[in-house]
Amino acid sequence: KNNVGREERRLEHEMGATPGLDESPISAEVEAAESTKRRPWSPEEDEHLRQLVDVHGIKSWALIATHLQMRNGKQCRERWRNHLRPQLNKGDWTPEEDVEIWERVQQMGTKWAQISETYMPSRTDNDIKNRWNSIIRKQQHPGGREWEPEENEARAQILGSASRTQAGRRSAVGRGEGASIPAERKRKDLSLSSDRDELEDAADCAQDTSPSQGRKL
Repeated sequence: KNNVGREERRLEHEMGATPGLDESPISAEVEAAESTKRRPWSPEEDEHLRQLVDVHGIKSWALIATHLQMRNGKQCRERWRNHLRPQLNKGDWTPEEDVEIWERVQQMGTKWAQISETYMPSRTDNDIKNRWNSIIRKQQHPGGREWEPEENEARAQILGSASRTQAGRRSAVGRGEGASIPAERKRKDLSLSSDRDELEDAADCAQDTSPSQGRKL
């Protein structure tokens, strides 16, 4: 038995491995990516990102990410779009904005990123989506008139679908199947991210599958 142990250690030494240590590069990469997702942005990172956007613009997110420690292009883009853009408006919604949201959804569906990018750049896609969910629950059209019969029918379908989804989630939790809910949420987040990504440079974003080890600007 001792001879077998000595032989294993000899082979590990020759192969450059550390006994008892799993050095899988895939596991390390995944762990680093997950850790980065959970790490909040610091004021210093925000300021650095602003400076990088001033230099490189808002299309070169893969390049920008190389200057930020353990951040990838998608993270940089979303931080800029949802929190740092100078034109962002976090104030109260106007009736005109509500009408705009309603009309755009009738035309385009729930392509929140496209609506934000093309028609309402001062509002984030997530803010527009949340506002839409508020609009359809109101007793009147955002223009101040009564809902038309076909509009009421569309509202009823949307609200009914939302109620069934919520009831299904509560039922799953009651049956002890709560683990399925985070997976559903991840699928929705992925769908929203895919919608947003269509508006960006695909070749640029393709390089952003893992965080970059930063270089200084």
